[in-house]
Amino acid sequence: MLSLISDAVKKSHGGRITYCSEWLGYLPYGLYHWIEVDGRDISDQITDMDGMSGDLQQLVLLDKLQVISGVFETSAMDSLEAVCIEFVLQSSDNWM
Repeated sequence: MLSLISDAVKKSHGGRITYCSEWLGYLPYGLYHWIEVDGRDISDQITDMDGMSGDLQQLVLLDKLQVISGVFETSAMDSLEAVCIEFVLQSSDNWM
C-alpha cells in the first residue's frame, strides 16, 4: 500500500492523502471508506478497503505517514458517523 500511495503522491502536486469513512446510520447501507490523494480517489486500486484504517495507522507508527488533521463527526445519539483524516507522506529518507 505504501508504494501505491507513494506513486499517487509523485503524480500529484501537493501530496495530501485523505482517508474518509462514513456510515449512513441505517441498514442496508454499510460503512463506506475511500482514500484520496490531492482530491483524486485512488480507492479502486486498493483490494482491501476494510483494513485501510489499520494499515494507515501502521504506516504512521512506522514513520512513513504523518497525520496533519482529523475530523470526527458524531450523531445526536453519540455514534460515530463520519471520519476524515489527512496525512502527508514522510520523506523517503526515513524509510528502511
